[in-house]
Amino acid sequence: MPPPLYERKAIMVRTIAVVDDDAAYLRFIEKALAGAGYVSCPITSFDAEEVVRVIAASGCEAAIIDVFMYNEPSGLSFVDAIREDPALAGLPLIVATGAREKAARFRLALRHQRCRVMLKPFGVDELLQALNETLSPRPVPLRRPQPTVLGPAANALLNRGIVPGTPAEST
Repeated sequence: MPPPLYERKAIMVRTIAVVDDDAAYLRFIEKALAGAGYVSCPITSFDAEEVVRVIAASGCEAAIIDVFMYNEPSGLSFVDAIREDPALAGLPLIVATGAREKAARFRLALRHQRCRVMLKPFGVDELLQALNETLSPRPVPLRRPQPTVLGPAANALLNRGIVPGTPAEST
């Protein structure tokens, strides 16, 4: 007898590091990412070594980094530290900033570091499009993980390809 359907589905969740000093912005990004099935890993440190350690330990597949944190261009040191770390050198990076004039000065250097530059404010759709273009192809993450413990009736429905609680169940 094959295992129940829910045991055969892989739940693919991608974790995105978000390095910023603005709590409201971190909440905005967290909600935007969660709505698309991503998990955010907020980082507020101004220490480049700590940022690299947290990103490496959390298994992030990309990072969104603010250029100007704590009124200094510390985001640039984060980019350098990530690119110098052999395990993270290929990590997709999106560098975000609201300082348009200053961003123009850093744009060429950031492109040389293989960073995508986004000017704040940007919308959720623009962010998700940038992530989709930046991340390597992989199956779309599930928005809701399937439960791992179900009763016999729910297992029977799943094995027939019907998700409990959907309109197909009631027909």
